[in-house]
Amino acid sequence: MLRANQHMSSKLLLTVACCVLTSMMCAQAASADTIFFDNFNDGDAQDGMPVTWVPGSGTWDASSGDYVATGSLPRVSRVLAHVLGDTSARTQARVVGNVAANLAVRRPGVSHGYAGVIRPDGSMTIAKFGDFPPVALGSAVVPFNPVQQDVMLQFDAFGDKLSLWAWPVGEPMPNEPQVAVFDNTYAEGPVGLISSSAAGLPSDSTTYRFIHVADTHITASGLTGDYNQNGAVDAADYVVWRNGLGTTYNQTDYDVWRANFGQSAGSGAALPSAEPLSIAVPEPATLTLLIMAMVVHYARRRSTVS
Repeated sequence: MLRANQHMSSKLLLTVACCVLTSMMCAQAASADTIFFDNFNDGDAQDGMPVTWVPGSGTWDASSGDYVATGSLPRVSRVLAHVLGDTSARTQARVVGNVAANLAVRRPGVSHGYAGVIRPDGSMTIAKFGDFPPVALGSAVVPFNPVQQDVMLQFDAFGDKLSLWAWPVGEPMPNEPQVAVFDNTYAEGPVGLISSSAAGLPSDSTTYRFIHVADTHITASGLTGDYNQNGAVDAADYVVWRNGLGTTYNQTDYDVWRANFGQSAGSGAALPSAEPLSIAVPEPATLTLLIMAMVVHYARRRSTVS
C-alpha cells in the first residue's frame, strides 16, 4: 500500500512538473492586454492549455508542435470560449500547395464573420462571410508569399474598422496595414484559424506556429530576438526559433535571442553580462534535461523503496 501511494505521488508530481514547464512557455508571452497566446508546443490544441480549439471542418493536428490543417476544404478551427469585440490577432503561417492562410475574427459561426487572408500568390483580402460567395471588402498584393517562407499575419477589428498586415518573418511589421476597410456587420465573435482554397487538394496544408490574441492593437516591438513580436524577448521566442530552425532560423538567431532574453518594449538595453544570463536562460535542451532528471530521481526512489 505504501509503495503504491508513493508511486502514485511520484507520477502526479512528475505530471505537474511537465505541465508547469510547458505552460511557462506560453504564460511568459502574455502582456497586460493579451487574451491568450498559444504556440501549440504541448502537442494538443484541445486540452485547454491555454485555450481549447474547436475544429469545425477539415483535419487539425497539433502533435508536431504546430497547428497543421489538412483534409477537406475549407478548414476552420475556433476558440469558442472567448467571444470578442475589439480584437487584434497575430499568427505565423506557412502553406504547402494551393491553399491560403487565414486569421478569423468576430467569427460567430463556422461560415459567418470576417477573415484576413494571404494566398500562395501573395494576394491579400479582408473577406466577409455569411452570404455565398464571401464578399471581398478589400484586397492588396505583397511581393512575398507563405509558400516560400514563413509569413506573419495580423488582423485587427476595432469598432467598424478592419485592418490586415502581412510581412516576412524576421522583417519589421509595416507601419500601415496593406488592407484597411470599414464594415459593421459583425460586432463580436470568437477568433479562429482557417485554411481555404477554391482548388486545393486534401494534402495541401496550412501550418500555424502560434497565435497571439489581444483586445488592443498588438504592436511591432522592434526588439532584437523578439521573433513572435509580442513585445518581449521570452521563452515563447525560443519556441518560435526552435520550430523554424533550419528553415527560417539558424544557431546565430538562438545566440541573438539568448543575448537579449528578458528585454521588453521600453526596457532599454540588453541584460548587462553573460553570467546572470547563463543562469536565467536555458540552453536548448534544458527543459528536456529537467524532465529527464525528475524521471531518474523518482525511478531511484521507487527502486529504493522496493
